[in-house]
Amino acid sequence: MGWLSRHIGWWWSTAIDHAQGRTPRERTDITWPGNGPATVAWLQDLRTQWPVVLDELTDADLDAASTLPWQTPPDNTIGHMIAWLNAELMKNVAEIGQLQLIRAASEPRLRRAEVGSASTTSAAAGGPQAAGPGAPTGG
Repeated sequence: MGWLSRHIGWWWSTAIDHAQGRTPRERTDITWPGNGPATVAWLQDLRTQWPVVLDELTDADLDAASTLPWQTPPDNTIGHMIAWLNAELMKNVAEIGQLQLIRAASEPRLRRAEVGSASTTSAAAGGPQAAGPGAPTGG
């Protein structure tokens, strides 16, 4: 998650710089704020800036040459950069979603492993075993 959120913030920050006609900052000049609330606040701030930047662009601005992210002679425009950034953001959000799905899918197995471990420990100590679905409840 850290790499993804830093990646989103870096691309978004440099795209905002570029769209506003500023020299985009170097990769090392944009630092990841860290876990949790600081990163959420950073990304929310970029999200707030982005539509303002887009609203300020004229048709001529959108047609102007852009080297971000291609770093080659500008065959693409600011409009292309905006479309590329939106696709990049969608890709990163999909990657975050996949990580969340993987984590959610592994949680039940982790809980079962913990219960199984506790049952085995309890049985080994001569105590009652955890009953699974359909297991006899004693009597």
